[in-house]
Amino acid sequence: MDKKEFKGIYDQYHSLVSKIAYDVIDDFHLAQDITQDIFAILYQKSDSIDLQRIKGWLITCTTRKAIDYKRKTYKEKEIMGAENINRLNVDVVSTEHQIIRREIYGEILTELYHKNRQWFYLVMKIDIEGEKPEVVAGELGITLNNLRVKHHRAKEWLNNKFIQKYI
Repeated sequence: MDKKEFKGIYDQYHSLVSKIAYDVIDDFHLAQDITQDIFAILYQKSDSIDLQRIKGWLITCTTRKAIDYKRKTYKEKEIMGAENINRLNVDVVSTEHQIIRREIYGEILTELYHKNRQWFYLVMKIDIEGEKPEVVAGELGITLNNLRVKHHRAKEWLNNKFIQKYI
């Protein structure tokens, strides 16, 4: 891999790697360190990595590296005598699934926003924030029946658009 190709991969996936690391360890500066480590490993091992599957490789390596950092931090606290710290029980697979699920939700909500902003608003308020339909209808100045029709159409569109893609 040449420097130009590496830079392209870095530019494309830097934010994703940083976000994954931050989501696992919840420390911005440590997430930046992990991101730097991951891209250093990528550059060193670029000849043995399948570039067609680079996104999956980055997600997996970042998640595992962040979990290792988290465990290391825990062990350091334990050695220093910190009392009442629960043992970390981090499941790599579930963490990866959470990250992938967040990416999918983000993609779905972005598509919905571009399709129809009012549908996006309805789904956000009712399905994600748990707002009562009566309250949302009042905010929008529409009847409850009209809101239900629009909400139903939004959910139908989502089902038709994404059911084949993710199931």
